[in-house]
Amino acid sequence: MQHNYLSGQSRNNHKTMRISDKSLEFILTFEGSTFNDQVNNMIDYFINAKPVYEIELQYIEQKIEAKNKILSSLQAKSYELSNLINDLNNYVRNLRY
Repeated sequence: MQHNYLSGQSRNNHKTMRISDKSLEFILTFEGSTFNDQVNNMIDYFINAKPVYEIELQYIEQKIEAKNKILSSLQAKSYELSNLINDLNNYVRNLRY
């Protein structure tokens, strides 16, 4: 049984996989003395990063929601101003005749 030297977890599942050259290049960027270590460290990295990304995504979604409220308000004001301009144009046209 092998241990992941970063997380200290046992690695008792043996799997074989085929991967693209691009995936291999990415995996090899991770720390580790063997390919298995690198794959496990990559997976550990993303497992640990996921909660951080989820919090960041939630923050971004809240910002988008706030911006959408502002946009909706501005669109309503734009609609009101457009109606006012149309009313004023009609009023000016009626004054001419």
